[in-house]
Amino acid sequence: MTKNADCDVAAMRQLTVGELKTLFTEVFAEPPRTRHKEHLVRRIAWRLQAQRDGDLSERARRRAAELAREADLRFGAPRKAKAKAVIPTPTQFAAADKRLPMPGT
Repeated sequence: MTKNADCDVAAMRQLTVGELKTLFTEVFAEPPRTRHKEHLVRRIAWRLQAQRDGDLSERARRRAAELAREADLRFGAPRKAKAKAVIPTPTQFAAADKRLPMPGT
């Protein structure tokens, strides 16, 4: 980032969330779906930098879309399996380490 862009980001961090939402709407032409201040600052800075320096080339966009199609996309976090109460049997103890005596000896 240039020094000017750093100043812009520092100035945005001084804004309230309401002011950032208004700025986001101006930059993106749609209202934000979040009220997280740091996220809004980063998204606005990214968009302003893309507008100033140029966005991705069409070739890069096509390649990214191609990679996304090929990727194994997960839309949610994996569900946690219910923890089962495992009571080890004496043979499991012995199988773990042969040097240990059997339970109850």
